[in-house]
Amino acid sequence: MALLRLVALLAVPWLSSSESGLESLESLGRGLAIEKELIQLDQKAEKAEKAEETEETEETEKTKEQDDEEVDKVVKEVEKEGKEHNFKSGIYFGMHVPMKVIGACTVLVVIAYVWFVCGFAGLLDKKDGYSAFQTEKYTVAWYYWTAAFLHWIAMPLTMLFLAKDATCEGGPPSIGYVVYGCFLAAHIALMIIAKSKSQKKVAFCDCSKDFFLWGPILVFFLILDHMDMATDAMFVGSAAACTDRISWQYESSWEAIPGASSELAFTIRELTFSGLALFCFISFAYIPQLTGQAPFFALITTTLLAFGMYLTLHWGWLAGVIVLVAVLANFALLGWFSKQWAVWKQWCVNDEVSVALYCGFGVFEQALTEGEANERLIFVTMTRLVFENLLQLWLQTSFFSLTFDFTDGGARMKNVSSMIIGLLVAASKIPGLFNELRHGAGWAKLTSGFNCGALMAWVLVLVVVVYAIVLVWISVRLVMTYWCESHMWGLTTGCLAP
Repeated sequence: MALLRLVALLAVPWLSSSESGLESLESLGRGLAIEKELIQLDQKAEKAEKAEETEETEETEKTKEQDDEEVDKVVKEVEKEGKEHNFKSGIYFGMHVPMKVIGACTVLVVIAYVWFVCGFAGLLDKKDGYSAFQTEKYTVAWYYWTAAFLHWIAMPLTMLFLAKDATCEGGPPSIGYVVYGCFLAAHIALMIIAKSKSQKKVAFCDCSKDFFLWGPILVFFLILDHMDMATDAMFVGSAAACTDRISWQYESSWEAIPGASSELAFTIRELTFSGLALFCFISFAYIPQLTGQAPFFALITTTLLAFGMYLTLHWGWLAGVIVLVAVLANFALLGWFSKQWAVWKQWCVNDEVSVALYCGFGVFEQALTEGEANERLIFVTMTRLVFENLLQLWLQTSFFSLTFDFTDGGARMKNVSSMIIGLLVAASKIPGLFNELRHGAGWAKLTSGFNCGALMAWVLVLVVVVYAIVLVWISVRLVMTYWCESHMWGLTTGCLAP
């Protein structure tokens, strides 16, 4: 615009010398006026566009703020409803486990500890409690008591506590494995002390006996046994972290069972997957081994505990309390508390070898004869092999399949490692069971007529066969989790549709 004005001023003298020049000047002036008007119109249009854009931006921001407020309001309402629902359902937000299950498991653990206190106080035995473990024949040394405390009380409870920080995507927290490493180091150190002070013929490098009694093999499996209890405890945390995502799927799988599908589905829905994991660990894996229960007695107690939990889920905590009081009263009247105390002392603290094995020092199996080793294996068949190994493996493989799509590589590695440990520990017991069939109850007694020996032999055959089949089934299911697109596989259905 300034340039046009300069041109006009320079051209005035020349243009004014002629009429045509005047006409040209007038034309130029009209053109400049028109251009000025056009510029003003453009400026007005630009201002109008900017005003419209500003209004649209303000409206968009205002709409966004309103949408955000509405979303926040909805989220708060949902959270409020969820909290009210969880409160009514008894969900504990620290681990997403129903409070009724946490309460029941806590009561059972306290009862077990009180039973030990009564035993050591001499209330369950005619002898003077703790002094019964200090005789001229044998005295339980401090390192055994320390190892037993760490192995059966401190380590499992600590792992359960740390497992509350597990995430569904990442699995148990890394700090849990660091703390467990300290427990394992203490366990091995105490075992070395016990071995160095023992008069028994025990050697870490002895390979003169059967393969499964070699020193290195026994050390390897005692470490796996120790790790198995810890990983089972931490699995509860992983199950709790993922329970909101998988409980409905797990519940639906029970609905497919004919006959009692609705009853089973309701029980699983009330229990939730995390509640099932916690209850199975405490009631089936932990307490029976802690108290040294014989197979038949373990089957009775776990059945009663499951029945009490069932009533609690269906009719409330009062029904569970009534069942628990009735069971405890009957046990006291029948003298089963005292009898179980005698069984525990016989199998767990009768001599140095038994107390060492109770503490988890598996290398002391070298001091047992073949018959004693097989007999001891039969004693722990129900508690360690069925209730801990098979039941925990069954739960963990189900969990692994259901959570495969939303767990990361680290979490999957932790889950697979836990299952491999369980499978190795379980598989290592099969040779001993076969040895007991051949040299203990014996193949000959299978056809010796109807008597107690033949019955026990046939029961043992059934246990070995079922045990082996279930182990194979669990192994195949673990492999098929990777093979199937849906990560779900059934023995009769094959790979399920994704």
